[in-house]
Amino acid sequence: MQKQRTKAEKAVDDKCLKDTKAAKEEAAKQGVEHLALMEMEAEAKANDAKASKPKPHPRPQKWLKKMADGIDKETNNKGSSECKPSQLWMTMKEAIKDCKTQKRTLKREDTVIIPKG
Repeated sequence: MQKQRTKAEKAVDDKCLKDTKAAKEEAAKQGVEHLALMEMEAEAKANDAKASKPKPHPRPQKWLKKMADGIDKETNNKGSSECKPSQLWMTMKEAIKDCKTQKRTLKREDTVIIPKG
């Protein structure tokens, strides 16, 4: 048989259990607050990284061949450049238009009619 506890012992035990329960609840509350703070910091860092991320700048491309001393470096043809020296860069639309006109002229020049005879 167990000895019955006195009111004082029971009060001390109840107070100890109550303090332990309160400490656990406080620790759980602090843990949740800490996790929430960590998530907020991570979101802030992610937003800062998105905002400060450098945007890519595409490099311009040459659309016309550069002529050096009147000689085309690719085909070694002598002659004046089709483009003006100040116009070394073209827009995409201009380059496509230029390419189409060059192909049309090449097709006309390459077509040779041989008479039957």
